[in-house]
Amino acid sequence: MRIQDMPFENPAKDEHVKLAMAFFEDSIEKAGVGNYRIVFENGRHTDFIGRPCHAGLGAAPYATPRVCVALYTGNKEKTDLYRKWLWEESFIAPYVLAIHEKGAVVSGGIQSILMQNIAIMSRHCLEYSGDTIPSFEMFNDIYSKVGGDLAYILSFNTVFNAVTLEHWWNSPVLNGGASHRAWPLFNLRSLQNYLNGKFGFTANQPFTTHAGLYGGVKLCGAENDYSIHMKSFVQGALSHDDIRKELSEYRVQNTSGEMYRPPNPFAKKTPNQVMRPNDATFREVVEVIIPAMKKKELIP
Repeated sequence: MRIQDMPFENPAKDEHVKLAMAFFEDSIEKAGVGNYRIVFENGRHTDFIGRPCHAGLGAAPYATPRVCVALYTGNKEKTDLYRKWLWEESFIAPYVLAIHEKGAVVSGGIQSILMQNIAIMSRHCLEYSGDTIPSFEMFNDIYSKVGGDLAYILSFNTVFNAVTLEHWWNSPVLNGGASHRAWPLFNLRSLQNYLNGKFGFTANQPFTTHAGLYGGVKLCGAENDYSIHMKSFVQGALSHDDIRKELSEYRVQNTSGEMYRPPNPFAKKTPNQVMRPNDATFREVVEVIIPAMKKKELIP
């Protein structure tokens, strides 16, 4: 069953949503990266401010069910497009009860492990919006080229091995692992599952009453692998001879006419990752591999 077809019943009433939205009303920017409010069925709430993550979401729901959560993102301009995609266009959209410029209220009527993934994805707005990680610059740049789902995967589930967008474009696409991320970089099968909404829930553990929340990293059949050189969808795509041939032709066309440029002694130094035979850069993935995968109907 696709996530879009799963039965969903929202337990939050208007008064619960109003109480959750009040979490965003103060004018003070909240410290840390984990800021959220859990609203309970009896009208009580618990706030978590300045936390390093969203582990507190797994706190026991006491004697009353949890009905919704306010997730704080802040409103940095560079995150505008990402927040619009996250709350209005992604798989999360059907469960969003209200949107504020500094976050959104998400219904508690979803699976507990899904709530954790949603919280992590919202936290990117605070965790990865600094000047040294161009994740949002990448997302904003490729959103119109590949769509929000693929832009999210390439911008946030890969190794942060560049401090400028230009350098990132020419770096290999490598696995970022699942530490403080909802997922590691998908392999071909899990990417297909994610894009087709096949999340593969194995148990009915609603956030309203279930105390635990870990395991979201394995949704969509993803592998909980922290190795940067794990086999991702890039290697899966390049196992097809026709896609490998397209990439080879692209490389010939884009290197044969290049002129030598002397190194710039004033350029900011950035870390380099070694390219393996089956690796491809972000530019190659966006301009060649993803279009070829769509043409071959490997992905929608």
